[in-house]
Amino acid sequence: MDKHPVTQTANIASGGTTSQALRLGGKMVVGLIMPAAFTGVAITFTVCDTVGGSYVPCYDSDNNAVSVTVAASRAYGLSGAEADALAPFPYVKLVSGSAEGAARAVLVLMK
Repeated sequence: MDKHPVTQTANIASGGTTSQALRLGGKMVVGLIMPAAFTGVAITFTVCDTVGGSYVPCYDSDNNAVSVTVAASRAYGLSGAEADALAPFPYVKLVSGSAEGAARAVLVLMK
């Protein structure tokens, strides 16, 4: 089994809050690398079973929204409840807690 993560870029447009859809391809989201000057202080996730379907907020089995508190220029490992809650879904979008002041590219690591 390859232990190196696969990386995708979640792009959030200037003035926007939501990235394009990322295809997980049976992999789990295990990390985020935040860009410099990231405006939001939290990332939540919306998920769907098809790339062009209706995305809905992702919650864990305790009915808690899957959320990661973030800051600019930091890396975060996802494990436990966050990673488990995202695992069943083939498509995910990242949602910033506030509108981004410029286009941002969040690196999403998957295994």
